[in-house]
Amino acid sequence: MTKISPNHVRKGKTGDWKAHFSVEHKYIFKKLAGDALISLGYEKDMDW
Repeated sequence: MTKISPNHVRKGKTGDWKAHFSVEHKYIFKKLAGDALISLGYEKDMDW
């Protein structure tokens, strides 16, 4: 990355996604990837 990053690039900090996901985004992502995140150990349950 360059020193000047475009605005669409996240900072990469843990939990920073919460500032960018709406409630609807979170719902859709849980439906699509929630079980995979749990089975891979990224989340312990669907309460995220």
